Amino acid sequence: WVSQKTSATVVFKSTDVGDYIFKLTGCGKPPQPLSPIIIESSVNSTNSGTVNFSNPFRQQTKFTVSLNTDHYDIFEFLTKKKSFILNEFGQVHSIPFSFSPKYSGQFKANIIVTQENAQWIFPIIGNSTVTETKEVPIIIGQSFEEISQRLKLQIVGEREEFKTNDYSIEVNYP
Repeated sequence: WVSQKTSATVVFKSTDVGDYIFKLTGCGKPPQPLSPIIIESSVNSTNSGTVNFSNPFRQQTKFTVSLNTDHYDIFEFLTKKKSFILNEFGQVHSIPFSFSPKYSGQFKANIIVTQENAQWIFPIIGNSTVTETKEVPIIIGQSFEEISQRLKLQIVGEREEFKTNDYSIEVNYP
């Protein structure tokens, strides 16, 4: 268990070199920070995602789940049940959530799974996208003809205003 001193004995037996007995003692290490889950949605639209939690214990264990954010109107759980039981090691439980941005920006939340002395934190980063038009730009041309067209693309998560010459993308097709 986490932060509790436990011990075990490991035995290696061999007819060629004999028996080796090792006594091990240590404390369970608490869960480490996890990589963020990134989700995107247009302003005033909803996208959903899931956190998959795998039982790290070898016995039946009860877990609780909670949401921590400054934007409870933007991140929500898709189920009302806040606790679950996993019966065996490696059994997976999916935790569905939604992201519904009301305005442009980057939003953060944590989904926290708790079991007695341990907790696992799943960071969520939500990026809202703004589309000035819902039309997809079309580039029309013929072979061996040079096409030059300027498209305005928003960089998700960018907080500063830059001049158009600060970024450039060049696409060449053979």
